[in-house]
Amino acid sequence: MTVELLLFDLGNVIVRVSHAAMAEALAARSTEAEFRDPRRLLALAFDDRDGLTVGFDEGRLTADAFYRAAVERLALSLSFKEFADCWNAGFEENREVTALIRRLQGRYRLMLLSNTNELHYRHLEPQLPVLSLMERKILSYEVGMRKPSRAIYDRAISLAGVRPEQIVYIDDVAAYTQAAAQLGIQAITFESAEQLESALRVRGVV
Repeated sequence: MTVELLLFDLGNVIVRVSHAAMAEALAARSTEAEFRDPRRLLALAFDDRDGLTVGFDEGRLTADAFYRAAVERLALSLSFKEFADCWNAGFEENREVTALIRRLQGRYRLMLLSNTNELHYRHLEPQLPVLSLMERKILSYEVGMRKPSRAIYDRAISLAGVRPEQIVYIDDVAAYTQAAAQLGIQAITFESAEQLESALRVRGVV
């Protein structure tokens, strides 16, 4: 079946993410010895099941509420602005991927599907012009659900308005691509721009 739409993840596909860099920046501002260890802070903040980020990524916490929760839980001593700067450390555009997306623009419809939060997305959007090419942006904090929940993939399929088999979905997390594939979406687990281009070529997309 003809591919109509390419559905991209954001973190570690379009932009490289270093949670370790974020953790190091925040750990340096903690008043408790336990949390001055970036590895300990990383585990508490970014655990995919019960870390501090879960409620923020699902939009259940505002940016201010998340800041206050992080300050209390991690014994941080910093302003909201300083917190946002630390929280947004460690991003780098994957220029090989963004160049590939620009090559595909106009040949295929483009959409974004990301587990992200208000502070990260508002920081990244003006720095990544390629995001303006996405006709729809399904962001976990806006829709109130996260991958690999079936509901967020159903939302993507509905907004795309095409059959699941006509969608190619690219994500770096295997559990997320597997969840999409169970719904009939053509899913690629991202490893590198070169590997992605090869996988798209196999599907006749490039």
